[in-house]
Amino acid sequence: GEEAEREEEREGGCDLGREVAEEGRSGGGGGGLGGDFKIPDSFNPAQFEAEKKAGAVGLLERPTQKTDPGKKYKVLLFNDEQNTRQYVTSVLVNYIPGMDKETAKRITEEAHTTGMSIVGVWMFEMAEGYSDILRSQGLKSDIAEE
Repeated sequence: GEEAEREEEREGGCDLGREVAEEGRSGGGGGGLGGDFKIPDSFNPAQFEAEKKAGAVGLLERPTQKTDPGKKYKVLLFNDEQNTRQYVTSVLVNYIPGMDKETAKRITEEAHTTGMSIVGVWMFEMAEGYSDILRSQGLKSDIAEE
């Protein structure tokens, strides 16, 4: 009864797993690769070059990066009528690393008088993060390529 069924399950009553494993070893049977596909036992660069010249091998080129990792981005602060200068200054001091009160006051004053000021310049991810933090605190901020 039940005991025999459990024993059969433990022994692998289904041969599907074994068939798949054997099929995978030969490289035959599919995976969209065609029946004659064989996985080589080792890599031979000379043979690869010969096959490449004969057109038997496809070579994928590495895509060029869309964003230059060394490129810097400015975090911009825009003037707004909702927040006091004191509040903007305190947000800058509290959330931008290395920001002292005098620099924060100068940035806030510049944004107030000219409409925009540069908070700082960082790599993309950092600039985006700082701009997001400023926005989360109710300030108007964005980033721009330097």
